Amino acid sequence: MIDFTNVSLYRNSELVLEDIQLTLREQRIAIIGSNGSGKSSFARLINGLLVADTGEVLINSIDAAKEGKNIRQKVGFLFQNPEHQIIMPMVKDDIALSLKNQGVGKEERLAKAEEIMQKMEIEHLSERSSHMLSGGEKQLVALAGILIGNPEILVMDEPTTLLDLRHVNRLKKHLQAFTQQIIIITHDMNLATMCQRVIVLEKGKVVCDDLPEQAIAYYQQSMEEDE
Repeated sequence: MIDFTNVSLYRNSELVLEDIQLTLREQRIAIIGSNGSGKSSFARLINGLLVADTGEVLINSIDAAKEGKNIRQKVGFLFQNPEHQIIMPMVKDDIALSLKNQGVGKEERLAKAEEIMQKMEIEHLSERSSHMLSGGEKQLVALAGILIGNPEILVMDEPTTLLDLRHVNRLKKHLQAFTQQIIIITHDMNLATMCQRVIVLEKGKVVCDDLPEQAIAYYQQSMEEDE
């Protein structure tokens, strides 16, 4: 469970999020809104990449600001651009890397990497160069590198932006099978409809918090009114 209590955030003296008060319990939640609405900053508060200026963010009762290292083991974060988190030159080594940082032996971490690749249906990429993959393949490799650590929560920042339709469909298939709580920052309304709850941010404030159909309709109408 994720709790935002009176959370406000400034970046470069600009108010980015204002007095956010939310409890996130549902397994799949989408955060939508126009560019500059505060969506990505909201996501980064969940795993301690950013720290609120006022209020607190609790992840299963753990303060994200005070226990960032602990939180990042519990909250996996998929960046919009997978190249920001792919490090090792070979796919299987990159996927296994987070387990090395946890002190897991080489044989065990490579075995677990093979296991997660099979679940993600990317075992054919095992020996490939990480940086020679397509955008969709890189996104799936980055996601596998997060999932191998078995996080309790998965935060995804615009996960379909760089994907073609085939990889979008593969990603959606995997999302439906994941057991983790998933928070998705997205402009993809089709992806948002897969969620149980959709929150609309605008100018750093929650302006709608509802079921997908109602929240998406609110967002689309607000965009039409701004034209």
